[in-house]
Amino acid sequence: MNKDSNVRFLNGCLQILAENKDRILVFEKYLKTDFEKNLFEAAFYNLLDIHNPLRFNNFSYVIRELIDHILRRLAPDECVIK
Repeated sequence: MNKDSNVRFLNGCLQILAENKDRILVFEKYLKTDFEKNLFEAAFYNLLDIHNPLRFNNFSYVIRELIDHILRRLAPDECVIK
């Protein structure tokens, strides 16, 4: 990616994040621990890392694991299995 492409990519990401701010804030309400908050922040750092060709994969992986972590906290296996 050249410098212009990087700038366009980052501007596009920032626009998408700005347009979805309400959704992000709703999701953030479910984050209770520092671990969950740090993981959520790290997901977006991964997404914005223009030099990493796996940024989308990493973002998706982190969000998937974060959702799994939150669901296990909200509905522990021992409560669901009963």
